[in-house]
Amino acid sequence: MGKPSAAFYALIEPARGDRLLVLGSGAFLSLVGILPILSFTIPRSLRAACVIAWLGFCLLELGRLANAYRYVTALRLAEGRVLETRGARGNWRSAELLSGTIVLDRAIWLRYASADGRSSAELITGDSRSNPGFRRLKIVLRHAEAARKG
Repeated sequence: MGKPSAAFYALIEPARGDRLLVLGSGAFLSLVGILPILSFTIPRSLRAACVIAWLGFCLLELGRLANAYRYVTALRLAEGRVLETRGARGNWRSAELLSGTIVLDRAIWLRYASADGRSSAELITGDSRSNPGFRRLKIVLRHAEAARKG
């Protein structure tokens, strides 16, 4: 796929700090999730099995997300919901923008699926006033949402 039109194009190079925030908060909330399980009025062995299952699920999800972060170094979004990911070797691959993407004033939660069908998400923070790239990304995402709704 060729480089998208510059008029409706945004290049996203996720910040390491944003990724660490997502992984760190995920790990913390995984541990917090144990508390309700401990309050279950079930036999102790069953509670232990629930805690192990919960932590196993959380570790798999955090590992999947960390793996995506290791292999995706940038994202490129163009008009018409055209999304591509750049791998660690610099090669661009097509991806799909997923529903659940949230655009706020200073943060974007971008959900996508890679060409092999694995879903992931990126937290992108910025300030539209001082960062034209962040502002452009917000505009492209809003156009993509309007195109999706038809």
